[in-house]
Amino acid sequence: MKKILISLASLAVISATSVFAQEATPTPGYENNSAVDGYHIGFGGSAGVIGDESLYLGTVSASAPIPFIDSMGVQLDLTAGRWDGRTAAASGLHIFWRNPNMGLLGAYGDWAYNSPQHGGRVGAEFAVYLDRFTIDGVLGGAFGQDIETRFFDEVDLNYYVTDDLRASIGHRWTSRGHVGNAAVEWKLPVDGASISLFAEGEFGQDDYSAAFAGVRISFGSNGSKSLIEEDRNSHTRTRIPRNLASISNCTKKSDGVNLFCGTKDEVNKAIAGN
Repeated sequence: MKKILISLASLAVISATSVFAQEATPTPGYENNSAVDGYHIGFGGSAGVIGDESLYLGTVSASAPIPFIDSMGVQLDLTAGRWDGRTAAASGLHIFWRNPNMGLLGAYGDWAYNSPQHGGRVGAEFAVYLDRFTIDGVLGGAFGQDIETRFFDEVDLNYYVTDDLRASIGHRWTSRGHVGNAAVEWKLPVDGASISLFAEGEFGQDDYSAAFAGVRISFGSNGSKSLIEEDRNSHTRTRIPRNLASISNCTKKSDGVNLFCGTKDEVNKAIAGN
């Protein structure tokens, strides 16, 4: 299953850009420079693998402008499901300033749980809008129950092949080391609704890999908007389930009781008591 899902995710990233590519329309301009153009709620479902284990998740995201401060917005992401045959849950909070013609800058925090492990990340979130390109990411610190506190990053270069098709490549620095990411999202041509399909694939150090795909359905003013307009004026990127990567390799220490999560070399040292 793992190899199939990774192959499908990688194939989607490569083929979607050629199948759906067409002459790009002009990048939308925004007369209203509000961070979030109203109240939006979205639901999503995804399935795949992280590490060597199967993943099934449902996600709810809600975004809204901060009252009396049009240039500020907030978004909450909640996820629950199964990973590695155990209960998994995660949450993320974004508080940000945004000008949809320029970019975004804000604070980000998330928390992930996979019984009995849990870990979090906090940092600065950013985005730069350059015509049909977007550079976005988050830089900060990762920590947790059995995780050494360390720097992490999540940075992506996105290109809108059309207004409703986004392809991206990116880098992540996790407790497992360097990870490369490729992703694609396509908003379906459905009148009056915002429904999109997405797929992601990741490969990195320490034999780490992940692949997942799913669907997102949003409600609000999104139905009449393109994907690029939604991304820059209705919500910001949902960074779940990427935060589960930090607890994807956990083993008992030499005392047989305490756990440690990290690279295979770090885990082997913890097992040996070094």
